[in-house]
Amino acid sequence: MYHHIKTLMYTVRVDQPDPRFGNMLLEQFGGANGELAAAMQYSIQGLNCEDPDRKDLLMDIGTEELSHLEVVGTLARLHLKPMKFDRD
Repeated sequence: MYHHIKTLMYTVRVDQPDPRFGNMLLEQFGGANGELAAAMQYSIQGLNCEDPDRKDLLMDIGTEELSHLEVVGTLARLHLKPMKFDRD
């Protein structure tokens, strides 16, 4: 079970949006070696683990990776915000 706290673990602030950096962050967000992949890998390994202590550790790490996903996603959104308005 997950408990979502509606504030980010770290304060995310972008003074000057950089769309190129925002695109790089998208790779870190959902790419092959990104936060989403890490969260899924740890969680699935935890679900398949029979040792209760190791299962607990893997599930904790997977949950922590989800919080990283939230921070990286927020950063990407803030950097890509100017591009969103260019499309209108």
